[in-house]
Amino acid sequence: MSATRNIGPIFLVIAFAAHMRAQTTVPAVQAPDPALTTQAGQTLLAADVHQEMPSNSDRRRASKLYLAASKLYASGQLEEALKQYERAVALDPTTARYRAAADLARSYAVTSLVQQSARAERAGDASGAHAVLSHALQLDPHNPEVTQHLYELRGDALHGQPQPLYESVSSSAAETERLLYASGQRSFHLRNDQRQVIQQVFKAFGIDAMLDDSVRATLVQFDIDDVDFETATHILALATDAFFVPLDPHHALAARDTQENRARLERRLSRTFYFPGLTTKELTDMWNIAGKVVGAQQSLMEPLKGTLTVRAPEPELEALDEIYEELLPGRSVVQLEVRLYEIDKTKATNVGIVLPASTTVFNVPSEINSILQNNASLVDQILKEYPSLAGNYEAILAALITSGLLTGTVFNSPFALFGGGLTETGIDLSGVNVNMLLNSSDARSLDDIQLRVLDQEEATIRSGERYPIMTSSFSTLAGSSSSNNTIPQFQYEDLGLTLKVTPHIEFSDKVSLNLDMKLSSLAGASLNNIPILANRQYSGIISLRLGDSAILVSDLSQQESQDITGVPGLSDLPGFSQTTNRQKTKDIMELAIMITPHLVRMAHEDTGGPMLLLPRQ
Repeated sequence: MSATRNIGPIFLVIAFAAHMRAQTTVPAVQAPDPALTTQAGQTLLAADVHQEMPSNSDRRRASKLYLAASKLYASGQLEEALKQYERAVALDPTTARYRAAADLARSYAVTSLVQQSARAERAGDASGAHAVLSHALQLDPHNPEVTQHLYELRGDALHGQPQPLYESVSSSAAETERLLYASGQRSFHLRNDQRQVIQQVFKAFGIDAMLDDSVRATLVQFDIDDVDFETATHILALATDAFFVPLDPHHALAARDTQENRARLERRLSRTFYFPGLTTKELTDMWNIAGKVVGAQQSLMEPLKGTLTVRAPEPELEALDEIYEELLPGRSVVQLEVRLYEIDKTKATNVGIVLPASTTVFNVPSEINSILQNNASLVDQILKEYPSLAGNYEAILAALITSGLLTGTVFNSPFALFGGGLTETGIDLSGVNVNMLLNSSDARSLDDIQLRVLDQEEATIRSGERYPIMTSSFSTLAGSSSSNNTIPQFQYEDLGLTLKVTPHIEFSDKVSLNLDMKLSSLAGASLNNIPILANRQYSGIISLRLGDSAILVSDLSQQESQDITGVPGLSDLPGFSQTTNRQKTKDIMELAIMITPHLVRMAHEDTGGPMLLLPRQ
């Protein structure tokens, strides 16, 4: 009897609070199992085989330190626990779990310090953040995350702000005139036509206003208190529907604000914007903003140089500069901590008695008489040596078999007897086997991957191998002998795990993860000598807080087979089932992936930028 069970892929996505979130204590976590193995088959954190064996006293002291450190670890005192773990390792370096626990405590302590530094940095305490990171580097001098955070605290990255992705340079030959107006604040309470009000406001700051014929003589009331020149002229432009063009340091021209007047009177400047690192499509988007949003019609884009040169009035260039500054402060960066856990379990048992398909049942007295009659010469020889055996047929047969003179009989093989006297019966047991076999294996592998990803950019993680699959072949005729040369063509397929993660930073300390996982393997069959691949795929989107973790769990395969060998009908009866041989095999493969996002750099900290007033189009 056999039974086989296949369990398809099961995917679960679970979000749970990170164990190192600020203002929370670190939960008790058991030290890593020293039986965990890497894919290369090496034991993690295994003690050096060349270490000198510790004494029994050192072993006892190390065990006590380990227990004390575990209590400190459970209460959140990570650095104190780390010191005790390290002392235990020094006393007994051959116990792998001491070193594994020390490494785990060090990792959690460093992570806690990095988060503490981030909180100090957000609060504006740059020196405090640097001191905390320096202490973390003392605990783990080779930690890349701590080194990167220290690097980001230098220079312009002190507050976590990246460098802008662009810079602009104006043409010096096209600089416009600047008005030399009087400083200070003025108050105005005017009721007159627009032309007179414009001249009076400019005159108050020491500037003569020249009026274009397009300025209307419409009556206007202008009341404002305590304003400087820039504020006054800005409000004046809104009240009179006019714009102003500097002629020289002491004179300005006022004209009605229309598209025709701006094109006729405004001076145009040339400004070059540099966009290093932007793709051609992104550079085209910047060009469209200049022409369609701001209204700068004269522009030149050079994708190979990554530049955009715009010729437009100064207000349009200033507005365009502010738009680019708002759109391109750099990209937010997310660090993804990915841990892959794979568990392979195999258990095979073969326990029980295997009965033969057929056996020999014989009458013992008749079989003995038959054997002795067919070997009369051997019987005479035995009786000459041992005359006392005369008349004892069983003893004679035993002597013949023991001496090796008699072979090939049912009594030379294992047999069982039941009954007695003339009805004594024997059963040949030569085909009966007793099995007591147990074979069990439990292998675990752990991969810890840390990578940094730009916001809304896809990151791909592959774990497996590239397998060549022949897709086609063709033959050529070579030489006069017409011999065939077959040339195959191969295509490499990724076998194993392919995980794609696309983070999208949200506000309120949240991040969305677009997950796409694919498991590929050989199905064990082929079509036209081309292997068939078995694929399992999961895709979904999960939103979680920064520092929380998402877990993907999948049963790669679970197969169970059972074979029963016994006498039909008899093996099903109570009391006889124990004599049945049972052979059972169970294979389980499980995969768990834990993804924890951390914010490294936030480009846009505000929900919205400043409002920009664009010139009239």
